[in-house]
Amino acid sequence: MVLSGRPSTLGNFTGILVLTKGEDFVRKLGKQDIPVYNMGGRALSNMVVSGEVALSPEVYNSHMQNSKRKGASVDWRALGPVFGNIGASVLPKKPPHPHAAMLFIDFMLSKDGQKMMQTLGYVSPRVDLVSRGRPKELIDLYSRPNYPTEIEQWLRLAKQSFGKLKANPHPKKKKKKKK
Repeated sequence: MVLSGRPSTLGNFTGILVLTKGEDFVRKLGKQDIPVYNMGGRALSNMVVSGEVALSPEVYNSHMQNSKRKGASVDWRALGPVFGNIGASVLPKKPPHPHAAMLFIDFMLSKDGQKMMQTLGYVSPRVDLVSRGRPKELIDLYSRPNYPTEIEQWLRLAKQSFGKLKANPHPKKKKKKKK
């Protein structure tokens, strides 16, 4: 198993565990010496896809679905509550083409637009669409009134429990200078 050391990912993962299992669970999990790397969800997914690690509780459904569609022998399954990344469509104050922007937002929120997003591996929040892989319980951490304080606490707990970041298992190769 491997974890991401990215602050938002590790903090949110730890937060879900604290809220559903308690701090003691996080501390006990940390005693299992789980590697924590400074990499995001796609890189963690690639480690699972390549067989380098068996699993990561911090990979995204869309990454696993895209890898599976390309022939990888993987799948994604929520083992409990998960945190979701909140997506948003925003219209700037004075866009050069406001009506085109509004039409694009309307399309992205429409059933057809959400079907398109599903072909990219994303789960749609629309109730009129079946989304394979939609977790049974999704916790919106970002809307919690004390989220900024809580994530700092969760990050401190994560660092205490899981330790420092490990060296990247795939360091970038330095290019040789031509003489």
